Amino acid sequence: MNLRLLVVTAALAASSGCMTFDDLFFNPTQVDAYDLSYNVVPADNVEEVAFQTPDGETLYGVWARQDSRAPPLIYFHGNTGSINDAWSKVELFWSWGRNDVFVFDYRGFGKSTGAPDHEGVLGVDGETAAAYVVDTSGWSDDAVLWVGHSLGGSVALHTAGGRTPGAIVTEATFSEPGDIMLDSTGMAFPTGWFFADAFDNVAAASAIGAPYLVIHGLDDDYISSAAGERLYAAAPDPKELWQPDGVGHSDLFELDPEGFETQVFAFTSAWMGAVAP
Repeated sequence: MNLRLLVVTAALAASSGCMTFDDLFFNPTQVDAYDLSYNVVPADNVEEVAFQTPDGETLYGVWARQDSRAPPLIYFHGNTGSINDAWSKVELFWSWGRNDVFVFDYRGFGKSTGAPDHEGVLGVDGETAAAYVVDTSGWSDDAVLWVGHSLGGSVALHTAGGRTPGAIVTEATFSEPGDIMLDSTGMAFPTGWFFADAFDNVAAASAIGAPYLVIHGLDDDYISSAAGERLYAAAPDPKELWQPDGVGHSDLFELDPEGFETQVFAFTSAWMGAVAP
């Protein structure tokens, strides 16, 4: 992956001198139907939904509901695949028994219409999904937990600029595009030298109004754990940083699901009060 990224970066830079981060970072998988397992979440607890964005796209999402009413957890998945690929994470969150879990596909991902771009995914889709959950669940924003992985953490942080959930958790999220350039190529470039669009998660983190838990594995070889430290430093209190040892970019829920649950539960219990998951 790193070699491919280096070649693509060099070629695009040579031809244009500047590119959008969209050209590298969005890797959607489109599907005609979702193929979900019901080994953990019973089929009767699963509901597929569709909702409209203000600019006319149709986003698809899936609820994994508890047997009794529970506050929502919105999962913002990463930059590849679709809900199909995120489903094992949804199953983990649902198995905690504390939340109805909602996952959705950004534009161009899964069954959602359109093509992914910076303004659409970060500027529209996250806000639309968060509003949909509040409007249809009966829970207020301060009862909703947002969890984002990688790109999903970026979407959550940027969405928080206009909406404040009960708490935000990001896992393995970059601070700005230079993180990936540095970790993939070994070369540091000034912010904005390669990329026309901001994707500035440090600025987004500094503006959030929700309690913030930053999770970043110390052995992440795609985005250095230093990126998590920068997000943590930028965010206002209350905040916490957890850097699990031996964990890479996408394997925390497989390597240490109990630790993951413990950290999230302790943080949300401290800062979300009576509605903590």
